[in-house]
Amino acid sequence: MNEIAEKRTVKLAISGAAGKPVARQTRTLPRVPPLAGLIFLLGSTAWAGVNSWTSVGPDTAAIDSLSVCPGDPSKIFVVSGTHIYRSTDRGTSWRRLRNLALEPGENPDIICHPVDSRRVYVSSNGLLVSSTDQGEKWTVVGRDVYYPTVDPRNPDTLFAVRDSDFPSFQRSTDGGFTWTPLLLDSASISIVDPRLSGVLYLVSWERLLKSTDGGRNWSVTGLDAGPEIVLVDPADSERLFAATSGALSRSIDGGDTWTDLFLGPGDYPTGPPPFPGINAIVLEPGDPEVVYLGTNGGLYKSSDAGQTWAATAFSQAITNLTFMNDDPYNLIAATPVGVFKISADVSNWVPSSSGLRGGTFWRILTHPTATNHLYATDTAQFFASKDGGRNWVARVTGIDQEYGIRAVAVDPTNPAIVYLGTEKNQIYKSTDLGLTWSHASQGIASPGVWDMVIDPQHPNVLYAAGFRPYNSSAPEATEDIYKSTDGGAIWAAVNRGLPVKASSLAIDPVNPMVLYAATREGVHKTTDGGADWNLVLTMSSGVSPAGLQVSVDQVNPEIVYAVGYLGFYRSTDSGVNWTFYPLINIEKSGVMRFIGIDPRHSEILYLGATSGLWRSTDSGKSWTPLSYRGRVSPNEPSSANVYDLHVAKTGTVYVCGLGLGVLAYTAPDFLTVPRLVNKPGGEMTGLALSNVGLGEARLTVSAIDASGGLIQAPGITNPVDVLLQPGQQRAWLAHDLFGPAFRETDIKGWLRVHGEPGGKITGFFSLLTPDLSVFDTAAATKLPLSSWLFSEVGLAGRGELWLVNPNDHEAEVLLELRDPDGSLKKLIDGRSIGAGGVLTGSVREIFDIEISPDDSVRVLSDQALVGLHCLKDGEANVAAIRATDPEAAGGLLFAPQYAAGPEIRTRLTVVNPGSEPGTLTLQLFGDDGQPVGNEKTVAIGGHGKVRISEPAFFGLADGQSFSGYVRVHSPWVKLAGSVVFSDPDSKRFSAALPLVGPGSEEVLFSHLVSTAEHFTGLAVLNPGMEAAQVTIEVLTANGSQIAQTQLLMDPGQRRSLLLTEFFRQLAGQSLTAGAIRVRSNREVTAYALFGDNNLNSLSALPGQ
Repeated sequence: MNEIAEKRTVKLAISGAAGKPVARQTRTLPRVPPLAGLIFLLGSTAWAGVNSWTSVGPDTAAIDSLSVCPGDPSKIFVVSGTHIYRSTDRGTSWRRLRNLALEPGENPDIICHPVDSRRVYVSSNGLLVSSTDQGEKWTVVGRDVYYPTVDPRNPDTLFAVRDSDFPSFQRSTDGGFTWTPLLLDSASISIVDPRLSGVLYLVSWERLLKSTDGGRNWSVTGLDAGPEIVLVDPADSERLFAATSGALSRSIDGGDTWTDLFLGPGDYPTGPPPFPGINAIVLEPGDPEVVYLGTNGGLYKSSDAGQTWAATAFSQAITNLTFMNDDPYNLIAATPVGVFKISADVSNWVPSSSGLRGGTFWRILTHPTATNHLYATDTAQFFASKDGGRNWVARVTGIDQEYGIRAVAVDPTNPAIVYLGTEKNQIYKSTDLGLTWSHASQGIASPGVWDMVIDPQHPNVLYAAGFRPYNSSAPEATEDIYKSTDGGAIWAAVNRGLPVKASSLAIDPVNPMVLYAATREGVHKTTDGGADWNLVLTMSSGVSPAGLQVSVDQVNPEIVYAVGYLGFYRSTDSGVNWTFYPLINIEKSGVMRFIGIDPRHSEILYLGATSGLWRSTDSGKSWTPLSYRGRVSPNEPSSANVYDLHVAKTGTVYVCGLGLGVLAYTAPDFLTVPRLVNKPGGEMTGLALSNVGLGEARLTVSAIDASGGLIQAPGITNPVDVLLQPGQQRAWLAHDLFGPAFRETDIKGWLRVHGEPGGKITGFFSLLTPDLSVFDTAAATKLPLSSWLFSEVGLAGRGELWLVNPNDHEAEVLLELRDPDGSLKKLIDGRSIGAGGVLTGSVREIFDIEISPDDSVRVLSDQALVGLHCLKDGEANVAAIRATDPEAAGGLLFAPQYAAGPEIRTRLTVVNPGSEPGTLTLQLFGDDGQPVGNEKTVAIGGHGKVRISEPAFFGLADGQSFSGYVRVHSPWVKLAGSVVFSDPDSKRFSAALPLVGPGSEEVLFSHLVSTAEHFTGLAVLNPGMEAAQVTIEVLTANGSQIAQTQLLMDPGQRRSLLLTEFFRQLAGQSLTAGAIRVRSNREVTAYALFGDNNLNSLSALPGQ
């Protein structure tokens, strides 16, 4: 072993050699098929949290399926797009259900159990899932299951079409787990007679079949077409109704003969008119003569068993219709805009959609000064909120849906003045926040208006981009840009030099005489308010479609962006020169549509595409998807298509077009230290911060208690302000920051470090005692998440979980304890963490059950949290490790250290966050990158865990001294995990590090200490297949360089030395503050180690 090992300094390691593929292994779970086609997640809340996509309304949704529970009609379920909602108050309010979201598909269906109101079935894309607790938790019970029907007389009996090897109609008598074929033929819907046992109807090959013996034998009914809807009268099994989209028939002899029913008299010259798309048939309870049809044209009613029909005043399209089981006088209707309650005489109806968030909106905007004002539009409605989306009002615009709203603009000085551009009827204006509207289009010759902008300094000056719709009846109409100088009363064309229509307009906020117009040719610019236009960007062939967008940075207006389907252009000199960024730089970006610029930080961009939402923090050079935890799918265009994108002055991003109404996202702008503990005379907390940006950073550090309040007491100053110059690093104990009285106070909470623009802050914190019997460090985080994985639980479950809610509202939390094979050991649901609060406790205390070291914990929340685990394996020592992001799991990871010997032990943990089982390989390496022993292959279950604590696993002899690293690889499943190292008895020191991926080209450690009593160790690994040129710098606390060295590292090589060995000139110097920066031309991973020379304390820290 080298000199560090001889000093008993634990070394760090990771490896980069490629792994060999291994055969995939699967584990069969009894009666539970694979989960393909479903996403299990937590539902949204009413407003946006930090780093969390949240639907903020309005309360509207396109309803695909609706079911009232027969056993408890107060409970109603609906499916809207990919999400399920439940009402427990007869449809008055709705809540999106946790833990289940459907994959996009056709004809999702939800069915309440006929007897047990707790049981619900959902069918989507061939998967059948069920819940036994009203939708709180779900189980997959069958696959390749289509058109399921529940027998109301035998509730455990289901009928469905199965399509695995060949299509067939089948029956299940155990709730969908096992199936028996009844008819080996293609089929669709089936209907069970609610009165007569064994009577079934089935649509197969454009025929309606009937069975009277439970499906063993079938006969063809007298209906000469395959219907889409069949209804058996619950009071009279001989009477049936059957409908296709526009035709309706009735039978009064059990289906033997049928009579056609017509919407109007049959003596029309061209025959009777068809029904306007029938989607539902219901009979009024107690009066079999009264029949209702839910159609695309609204609600129709017959009082003579269908002989004659009348359209009711309810004209909204209906997708589903039913009576409340115990209320024959009120219908409940599912529509493309939500749920309505309708009186049986159709004299009254009321919207019943509070909490439904499935609407599709085309435009979203916030007011530039009254930032809590939100504006949204769908095809023909206008919605407004004055409180950031907590409450909305819907305004009827009077605009026919055929005209379609294409653009929205608001007066920058008056949030009540709104303009709407339409597809076929030009512009409407409201001066009372949408209560009334007037046509404001005099002088506009174009039928439609595609975009509008308002002069930010002179709000009566407006510009509108006219266009001619594809189906316009006026093909000679012009497509000009128009200008109004009197608030939209009169318009005049301003398009000299602009030969083609503009699809997007942007105005310079500083010099509003400068405008940009995006066209299919490129970008045109005017510097005189539209009098003359010049082409300043000619788009490359294929880049510029008619839907090109142009945006101007509101803080730095010389920065302009132009977006095309295949990429975007950026100019930093007001359009004189442009740089092109092709979409190939953004993996799976789909078709680009919009770029939004953060008005607080010009380098932060948001990209809306057919693949979802993306974020860049470097002016578009690189992008990451904003798609975690089912909020926005990055890879499914049918569900993630972005119709509009807007960044408010507060930095909150609003998008629409994703099937969840208006979504809001707030990027975190603060660092979180998730554990703050002070015990008088005992444990303390330390904090180190570095400004790695180019500007000064003005920071506010707040100490927050476990209930979410500021910690206040005489002698405590909280919060405190900190100024960091560029490159500066500072470190404190908590009582140095907040005052000496802080040290004398028993405290448990967390720290928030909030900064102003200009600086880029990194940091870490330490937990320690005065004698350093407790000592470890962990990185502060800027990325709260709604899902966390704790791969370690500590011996006997003594490890502490810390969950911090940094949001300004309550978070609802679900905690799963799983055993090593992945089985759910215990589930805790319904725990909440108050705004700014902390949930903490040992794993054993939280779950109140015996804990095995092989267990793992997963946490899901409806808001983004910060998670930390403090392992307490010994009597005093503590190892701190941040919880793992399950979404960041990978197929190739590295254990940053593996050390063995008489003075040290290492425990390696690997967890599979996914539901599919697989195999993984582990290979031990030395510092020279050469493998040690044979590669090991281990099976891991879905949600399972592998724990390796004995060096003999890698072929090391008992007591053999070794220092190296481990590569963990799986071609089948993604993995996460951690490595913990300590003295053999866990009494002197303990430290932990996460398993990591290949690394980055720059790594920073925001603290160092090198004195006669304490050391800093540094390990750098090149995990790639090419040599890396590495530069290591040591910086003082003010950011100046005091030492630098360069290394040429071979593939797989690791260099692990004390700081004074990397830099001999630092030997003998006393350094108690500063930073270490590692730069490389290849991706590398680096780790730092702090401890005392007697190794009574040890702390490991990954780079940032």
